Amino acid sequence: MIAKSEIHVIQLRLLLGLLCLTAGCTHLQTPAASPLAPPQMSNDSVAIDIIFARIPLNDGTSEKLWSDLDEQILPQEKRKSLYQNGFRIGRIAGPVPQPLVEIMKLTDSAPSSGETNTADALSLTDESATTRRHLQLRAGHRTEILASGVYDELPFLRREDGRLVGRTLQKAQGVFGLSVRPSAYGGVKLRLVPEVHFGEPRIQPIAAQGMIRWESQRDRIVLDDLIVEADLTPGDLLILTCLPNCPGSLGNRFFTVTAEGKLHQKIIAIRLSQVQSSPLFAESE
Repeated sequence: MIAKSEIHVIQLRLLLGLLCLTAGCTHLQTPAASPLAPPQMSNDSVAIDIIFARIPLNDGTSEKLWSDLDEQILPQEKRKSLYQNGFRIGRIAGPVPQPLVEIMKLTDSAPSSGETNTADALSLTDESATTRRHLQLRAGHRTEILASGVYDELPFLRREDGRLVGRTLQKAQGVFGLSVRPSAYGGVKLRLVPEVHFGEPRIQPIAAQGMIRWESQRDRIVLDDLIVEADLTPGDLLILTCLPNCPGSLGNRFFTVTAEGKLHQKIIAIRLSQVQSSPLFAESE
């Protein structure tokens, strides 16, 4: 005969087995990710803020900014080419000058549209003239800044083989191609490619990673002699705008807008806000 104690052991084992089977069929509910949790950046990415603002053209405000900006980050020949085409670019490292703080509204309450993959300046035609875009950009990947609206016709002058060649582009728009790659001391080398996109979109072959894919794109003119590369560390700003007294120049076309019957000068500030601290990013150079 089986002792009562052995019967109790058998019953307990049967009960535990049933519990295990039941638990095996139960779907455990894991807590959903909190929408307030910060998104995880990839190992080779950086966070960038792009801020658009505008000021009245030729009222002296623009000139006050440049006393605190460093234009020497670019070689002399590059600065000369930019000036000849009506562009002006400089860097701020350290405290932001108060005039720029006021223009850009660089406070915690400044308007922000959250994370995005592209930035666009077309919203600078209303009273709320300051707009901020925040994006995460991986090393070597390109995004585009739409610096101007679309012009029905854009007179375009270009020096080719020592000659000044002119043409009129239909439905043209000023665009900056933006990409970054790691540099020494925890910063990045930011690359800006000025381009003029024009015409209607059409399907074109794009070569990428040894393959060809087809995308809908407009024709474009890349301004190779105006490509800018600048070293930034977290907190630095790169300021882009035009020379105020160069009507008809490319810089003027990129960086002016008419609002309420008046011509305004646009300013774009690109701020390196965060670099992912990772050996992969540091060694990818």
